[in-house]
Amino acid sequence: VNPNDAVNKDYVDQAVVSGSGGGSSNYPSQITDQRGPSNLGTAIRDCNGLNQGGHSDWYLPNMDELLYVLSKGGVNVPNASDTQYHWTRTPSNVSNGQYYCYYLLNGNMTDYAGSSSMYYRCVR
Repeated sequence: VNPNDAVNKDYVDQAVVSGSGGGSSNYPSQITDQRGPSNLGTAIRDCNGLNQGGHSDWYLPNMDELLYVLSKGGVNVPNASDTQYHWTRTPSNVSNGQYYCYYLLNGNMTDYAGSSSMYYRCVR
């Protein structure tokens, strides 16, 4: 057992409950290239601390936000056909401590424990 798992789980749980992540009620209009792989806690912290393109309001999207920005016309989605699952901050309803991940190439969804090592993208 990784001793960081409990710390990461507490951080992720608090971020999801509080709705933190720099996002607003508006849907995102930009998305980064693939980042990671890392566990979910690290992905959330990295996105929250990201300063890219003169913007510091990046965050890890929930499933709805990720699907919105991927389907919205006019948004540049770098490497939209990459072949990895990407973290979202949407908790899975299948199992406690798991979060949904999205496969950009074919649209599949699955869930993984927050301690798993997955790729992710930040949005703003």
